[in-house]
Amino acid sequence: MGPMGPMFGRHPFGRGPRARRGDVRAAILDLLAEGGSWNGYQIIQEIAGRTDGVWRPSAGSVYPALQQLEDEGLISPEGEGRRRMYSLTDEGRAYAEEHADELRASWDSATGMTD
Repeated sequence: MGPMGPMFGRHPFGRGPRARRGDVRAAILDLLAEGGSWNGYQIIQEIAGRTDGVWRPSAGSVYPALQQLEDEGLISPEGEGRRRMYSLTDEGRAYAEEHADELRASWDSATGMTD
């Protein structure tokens, strides 16, 4: 045990490692590439579920990434506010196919992350 107690240097506030925004973007694209529409909350829950809770991105990282993807023309929203659902555009599907390995690697980097 260190001088600051047992949690010193090991995520003292109970939050696990954080992913870079690029990883969130890749994970979102990978989820949407599977088909269907997802809202931001569902995306957060699915990422947490697929990584057994190791990676739970915050709304503060997911929603800006969704906006960026929308601005890039890779996803399109449907609906309003919190019920807004996102799906890939044709351009987004092409991008996901071209970068499939890179997008899938976002899951590996998330579960193997260390601070």
